[in-house]
Amino acid sequence: MSTGFSIDKSTGKWSPTSFVANEKYLVSKSTLKGYAREVKEIGSNTASIFCKNDFNEYGLLSCSGIQEFRMNKNNGRFLTAYLIGYWNGDIKSKEGGFLLREGGDTPNMEIGKCSPL
Repeated sequence: MSTGFSIDKSTGKWSPTSFVANEKYLVSKSTLKGYAREVKEIGSNTASIFCKNDFNEYGLLSCSGIQEFRMNKNNGRFLTAYLIGYWNGDIKSKEGGFLLREGGDTPNMEIGKCSPL
């Protein structure tokens, strides 16, 4: 399930919304030095979430990156949050162009259940 916030382009107001939760994630040992695990969307060649630490003694994993990711290895549940959008709208570059536009991203949170490969 996925829920979040989106902007109504005609009014400029933010409101709650539901998203289709069709992403699948792969949690694996990291290929980067200094990270224990990484998380990729299935079909992507690059990870967007990196985990400095491995699963702890309780089977919990906590990772940061473009998205936040939490997973419980014991019950297979995960939670991911994409926090770009709303708070960082209309940021301009030094040259005057927009780096981030208001409503250009939609912050959201997703929950799901993993299955072993």
